[in-house]
Amino acid sequence: MTSGSGCRTPIQLAAEKGRLEIVKLLLKHGAQVNAPPAPRFGKTALQAAACCESPALDIIQILLEEGAEVNAEPAMEGGLTAIQGAAIQGHVNVALALLKAHARVNDPPAIKYGQTAVEGAAEHGRLDMVKLLLEAGAVGDPDTGFEKAVKVAEKYGHFAVADILREHMQRQAE
Repeated sequence: MTSGSGCRTPIQLAAEKGRLEIVKLLLKHGAQVNAPPAPRFGKTALQAAACCESPALDIIQILLEEGAEVNAEPAMEGGLTAIQGAAIQGHVNVALALLKAHARVNDPPAIKYGQTAVEGAAEHGRLDMVKLLLEAGAVGDPDTGFEKAVKVAEKYGHFAVADILREHMQRQAE
């Protein structure tokens, strides 16, 4: 089964639900670790594992060891990369593991309903995540910097996040 039909594959579902033994079993029996996400709000197994509410680092490590593409493109509508998902959820340990595997912090968002990693972290007030992403080399839009992230942080009352982003933009301008 592939996810092209709009459905999740068994490994994508098992990764999302944090079911380590099922992920191992599926991989043992030839599950496609890089099965593409469904076009609408779909996720690869790694993306699903990175953005679930209670991520399992052991699942993420196994998926990476089995060749999961750390920088797989997001689904066109409502998708996200693994690092974007970890950023939105505020999973710093997941983000660190993904960065160690060379996740790109500046990948573009999904075409529709997407956010960059910094924008997603800012919207949800993930101050530690925003700091981590900036330290990892996140850059804002070439024309507007992190203005979109600042605005979304302020919209949801995350003023400390907005301040950090403004300070970073100011240092970059100097």
